Amino acid sequence: MRRHARFFLILIAIIFILHINLVIPAEDFTPDEQRLLRTEGVTITEAKRIGNEQTGYRIFTPIPGKEGFVKIVGANHFSIRNVNIETAQKIVIQAGDVETSVIFGDVDLSGLDKYIKITGDANTKNIDVSGNKFQVKYDKDNPPKFVLNDEGELDAGTKFETKAGTYTLRGYKVDLPEGSIVEYLEDRVVVSVPSDSEVIPTVDENIQGLLEIKTNQAGYLKTQGGKLQGLQKTNGDFNKKETRLFYSFEDGKIRAYVKNQYYYFLNEEGGVDFSFVNTRFGENNPELDLVFDENQLSNRPSVLVTDNKIGSVFPKGKGAIVVIGSGNRLGIDNIEPSKKTLSFQSYDGHAIITRGEAGKISVLELKGKSLYGPDRESFFREDNNKLYWKDSHSIEEVNHGDGAVALRVELIDNKGEKVNFQVFTTNENYHVSVPEGEIEGPSELGYFIGKAGTIVSPSVAFNQLTPESRKIFTELTEKKQKKLVEDILKKGDFSTLETLLKKTPRRANNPITGSVKIEGFGEGSNVGKTCSGTIVGFGNKVYVLTAAHCVDLPGYKGEVEGMSAEIVAFSHPDEGSDLALLELTGTPQQINDMKKRRIKIAKTEDYVKVGDRVAQMGCGGGLHEPRICTVTGIDNSIGIGGLTTSQRRGIIGESGGGLFFKGRQIGVFRGGDAYANLKSIHKLLDDASLSQLYKFILIFFK
Repeated sequence: MRRHARFFLILIAIIFILHINLVIPAEDFTPDEQRLLRTEGVTITEAKRIGNEQTGYRIFTPIPGKEGFVKIVGANHFSIRNVNIETAQKIVIQAGDVETSVIFGDVDLSGLDKYIKITGDANTKNIDVSGNKFQVKYDKDNPPKFVLNDEGELDAGTKFETKAGTYTLRGYKVDLPEGSIVEYLEDRVVVSVPSDSEVIPTVDENIQGLLEIKTNQAGYLKTQGGKLQGLQKTNGDFNKKETRLFYSFEDGKIRAYVKNQYYYFLNEEGGVDFSFVNTRFGENNPELDLVFDENQLSNRPSVLVTDNKIGSVFPKGKGAIVVIGSGNRLGIDNIEPSKKTLSFQSYDGHAIITRGEAGKISVLELKGKSLYGPDRESFFREDNNKLYWKDSHSIEEVNHGDGAVALRVELIDNKGEKVNFQVFTTNENYHVSVPEGEIEGPSELGYFIGKAGTIVSPSVAFNQLTPESRKIFTELTEKKQKKLVEDILKKGDFSTLETLLKKTPRRANNPITGSVKIEGFGEGSNVGKTCSGTIVGFGNKVYVLTAAHCVDLPGYKGEVEGMSAEIVAFSHPDEGSDLALLELTGTPQQINDMKKRRIKIAKTEDYVKVGDRVAQMGCGGGLHEPRICTVTGIDNSIGIGGLTTSQRRGIIGESGGGLFFKGRQIGVFRGGDAYANLKSIHKLLDDASLSQLYKFILIFFK
């Protein structure tokens, strides 16, 4: 009997609890509406409250222009249609034209199709939208809002702040940091995240519309390609701004793109990897793709960013302008903003730079009409197999420097095949066209000598040498070159190469090594003047033969390559042959080094004839380079212009440079195409009692 009584009391208690849960106060409804509210549901045309002051009211309001529907299914469980619910915590839930369950608490969801369930505590709310589960941060001043469409999915008007976690936003699956603000718009979902956030979407299900990721203040976003920072230009200065990155789902894959004008990528240390300019900014369609896999490139304007490649791509117009930064991923370590620069732009094709293989310089591949800006100069293509040069910049929006960096440029024709030559740029702003397969020397330090004498190489180590050391290396025999490389490789690096080459004996009678620069030798008009000269001599004597207009009057003392220099022979430029001879004095080591570089002067005046191909030396542009030309005239009289060539020059710094034939000096450059000839040189030396500089004098002793 007691057992039955206990069971009866428990049953009564359960019925009472169920009754209390079902009889939720709904004072804004009539008694008949309250009965229907718990059975069939009722329609509403104005705001109605359900609840009381103790538990808090939930306000049910019909969507404007719609007839709302509300049904109490159970304790904290409602079924609504075309209704907006505002809870006592100001959380808003809105359902569309399809009946949707709204649940506040742990309720069995079996059999429910379209629903939103909200649980949690005062700070965090657990949200379940028809199986899409996530957490949101609750802030009474900015409470979340959830709008569901007819499919029971979140729709435009939804806005909430996240806890750290994984979210599915209209089919985009993303990991979001805490404090992100998610807002659903008609055509996209916008997510505002803290700077330094990495948000890379994947496909979870059928994707709808766009996903826009932006920083909540001026800052960068982490992408597959690195740290992307948006910029704005104000009065010529660039400043950081909020960064926006868009995603869409097209052709079975996720596409990433930007819309603003200026951006750069940062490396892990915060240095500038590279910057780019969206040239389509301001047009009807300013979208510029960011592509992180070369196999995903399309016909759209794109910036390619991989671990070892940076590119501008657009097969049907002018693409993005790319400027390589000093903290680049390519291993180019001597770039300096506005001083030594490297830029490029695609045009009806692509411009893609690839980090060089181990020990090699980077390679820029050009297709179509794409442009390459090594400094303030430009290279551009207008047809399939040619590369044009002009001495001014063609790429706008770039603060071009005066210096270039070592680079190899390859051309791709319209069939996608390499053109059979490549262009090399040196660190000193020289550019040389190199036929395919013409690199000489050991593979580790291969090089090519251009027609003007400029030496280029695909080797990083070789390009880091001074121009003088490069020349020394090319003068070595192949056997010595290989031995030098082998010795360096045994030690593990090329850092000692410069030192070793400086200790390498120089080959005599080399016009390149036998030429010197003469700067500011004299007073008055000669101050600041730059000229060239040739090292000559005999025994322990070292002299420099140059033009008289490059130096002061006889007896003046100055310096050449750190050695004391005095004018010991002079033929006035207005009255004579415009020739001068300087005697150098210095330490025994300096004298010994200069002796190794001496050039012999041809001893007979008929040593060269009209039609012979000769080499002119001069330091125009700051570097001694031979220029090949042909002798066009010889006048065996004494005076200015006794020898002329096919090469008419007027570059500052070349005056006084030598003219050479078969390793012997045959003239001194005056200007234009005119040289002092051998007869004039011999007379200058004879008058100074220095005939030994060109004659072989034998002295016999008894």
